[in-house]
Amino acid sequence: MARSLALPELCACRLILYAMSWPERLPTGGSGLISGDERANFEQPDNDRFPGPPAGADALAAGGSMSAVLNGANEVVVDAFLHEKILSAIIARLCGGDAMQAVLRIAHPTRSSRCSSATAARQKAAALPGAFGA
Repeated sequence: MARSLALPELCACRLILYAMSWPERLPTGGSGLISGDERANFEQPDNDRFPGPPAGADALAAGGSMSAVLNGANEVVVDAFLHEKILSAIIARLCGGDAMQAVLRIAHPTRSSRCSSATAARQKAAALPGAFGA
């Protein structure tokens, strides 16, 4: 039987929570995301084809200011991709690897230091050697 997501239940936050809690399921509230007694099942992600989620997981595992660093670098790198300066295949490497290694991790960041970390990551991402074909 085909699974169908109920339209009134398509709140983005709940869908993200449902997907991110794979393979266990966290309560999402409401009457559920799928019809009947069925479950929406997700396969193990292919991290070689889709390296972005592991970069996010690495930032979360590192803790502190690393999620702000990843976000700041991502802004610059995705902008370069959208302006056809880089290929999509290197986005995760530039954001998750190179930029996160280039910016100091702050263990207990304040709001201000998170903003500073994101700014530093934007600058580092823009200056990475060969990042944009320079």
